[in-house]
Amino acid sequence: MTVLITKLKLVSFGQFENTTIFLDDGFNLLYGKNESGKSTIADFIEGVFYGFDDGVKQRHFNRKHEKYKPKYSYKYAGYIVLKKDGIDYRLSRNFFNGDYEIYDLSNDERLETKASNLNYPGEFFLEISYKLYQNLISNYQSQESPLAAKASIIEFLSTTDDYNFSSVKAIDYLDEKLSAIGTDRAFTKPYFKVKTE
Repeated sequence: MTVLITKLKLVSFGQFENTTIFLDDGFNLLYGKNESGKSTIADFIEGVFYGFDDGVKQRHFNRKHEKYKPKYSYKYAGYIVLKKDGIDYRLSRNFFNGDYEIYDLSNDERLETKASNLNYPGEFFLEISYKLYQNLISNYQSQESPLAAKASIIEFLSTTDDYNFSSVKAIDYLDEKLSAIGTDRAFTKPYFKVKTE
């Protein structure tokens, strides 16, 4: 499975109005000062895929649904253009009610979807649940993951054929990186120096 996002269109989302962002094939870096909208863009991508619906049996929008509601616009929407396994799609989302549309641009047709499942686009394109997305992909700095989330990430990585995953190698790698970065007590290591600055 290969998913490549090529375009973000924030019709009206948070501080963004009629904003288009094109992404290149390969690595893309979004950077800017504090409060410039980097997290808003990351949350926009999350919202388009999953609709901010935390509900299991009934719709229950999380705090991000309210956080990005525009103050001066009657629209609260956007879309993503992406390619999955060689097919071009447009995924549109109305954030007011969570409604979405998946349009196959390669074949010029609207896909039949599970309208009652607001998380369906993320599950369809990324093949992971919303909870796993929140803990695997959209984990911000200093955000804590519950033990159950960590266990589900390890389970996902260890049972998915697309990934060559060794938990022992991963832990060794992380320990090595942590040692190189240092701690509050390692005065000559990068962590202490940056914290001091």
